[in-house]
Amino acid sequence: MTVTSNLHKVSLLFLAATSCYVAVAHAQSEATGDLTLAAPYGIPPDLFNASIERTVRQSAVYVPGYNLSAPEGFGPSGNGSAVDGWQLGVAVADNVPLTDAAAPGINTAQVIDATTLWLQAPLGVEILNSTAWKLCATVFPYVNMSAAGKAEESISRLTAAGSSSDGDAQQNNGDCGVWLTDQCATALNENALAYGTGVDGSCFNMTVPQPCAPYFMQGHGNGTAVVLDEKTLADGRFYAWGSAPTSGGDLTALDSALGHVWPVLLTWIQFGPDGKVFAANSHVSCLAASSNGTGTATERGTVASTGKPGLAPNSGLAALVASALTLLM
Repeated sequence: MTVTSNLHKVSLLFLAATSCYVAVAHAQSEATGDLTLAAPYGIPPDLFNASIERTVRQSAVYVPGYNLSAPEGFGPSGNGSAVDGWQLGVAVADNVPLTDAAAPGINTAQVIDATTLWLQAPLGVEILNSTAWKLCATVFPYVNMSAAGKAEESISRLTAAGSSSDGDAQQNNGDCGVWLTDQCATALNENALAYGTGVDGSCFNMTVPQPCAPYFMQGHGNGTAVVLDEKTLADGRFYAWGSAPTSGGDLTALDSALGHVWPVLLTWIQFGPDGKVFAANSHVSCLAASSNGTGTATERGTVASTGKPGLAPNSGLAALVASALTLLM
């Protein structure tokens, strides 16, 4: 589904493009941005990056993307810079040591299973023209795996694909509807434009919308926004997650990491010659390392777009989205 409307949003928060690690509830930890500078649990980045080279498994899907080297947008043609070949991926490495981890209360004799998310550009479009483009990823780590893939529509789609109805070992084509229902996937995608970006092009964390509530852990539904700058795009990796510390060789923990579903929103923002947001496009994908990436870029997820912003006040946002959806039904 493609939703097109003119949206004007007031930026409430500004997310700086920094790298950091955060220890979160359930004794898990994340790091965002430049992973050469930060790692989960405050593990020394050199140790962490050497450890995750031993990937147990990874999976990738093609996603709609744009030529980040293109100039500012102008005229009636919109972005006009869509290109095929962008890949979004997830990788899991096991037995990553917590040696010298800086997080308080950590048993440095234990290990974690580390999940990393990465984005790979097709050749020739990966050099960021920062005056014309901004790319943000919003990651939702707290999927309720006891509910994901259990809805009636998800079970039927998994069964049709020749997969098990318990949500394991399914083919991963990036379609979040398989895991979280189409209603949740659509709501996530629309909210990225309505609440995850500002009129100045800033990106900030967003909460999961109500249709998604059953599929996320209660009280932990927030998405983490990451600005992908030149260095992050060159490396590819932009997010790392550390599981709860455990002993080496914990296969139960590894299976959990491999099967976990990662909803990721990519929001592509293009500026005009006047420095204002010209257009924005958002695409939501769901990944699991235990699944195989299949399909083509145009078949994956849902895409929402805004035209030139500034034509409607923020108070009319819900009506605009509802109207656009009605026209498409």
